[in-house]
Amino acid sequence: MMLSGNPPQGWGLSMFITHEAGVTGRGRNTGWWAGIANLFWWCDREKGVAGMIASQIMPFGDQQVMGQWFACEGAVYATLGQGEGSKTELPDRST
Repeated sequence: MMLSGNPPQGWGLSMFITHEAGVTGRGRNTGWWAGIANLFWWCDREKGVAGMIASQIMPFGDQQVMGQWFACEGAVYATLGQGEGSKTELPDRST
């Protein structure tokens, strides 16, 4: 997940790890991964939630699918009262 400010991130066995809390409400040390056809999952052990968004849209990183991933994840945390939900915006990746 593209995070503004380039915070520290790392690797776990079969996943990427975000070490800092995310703008969607994601907790610290959340594991996540993505597949070539724009499939995304995350597992947030700190807050006890996980989710997945799956598509069959190419190319990888399609902006509409990325927007849906952020919206879905934000909605999960908003429902839990832990995020900004629909206020979450997709970071600008044009630079």
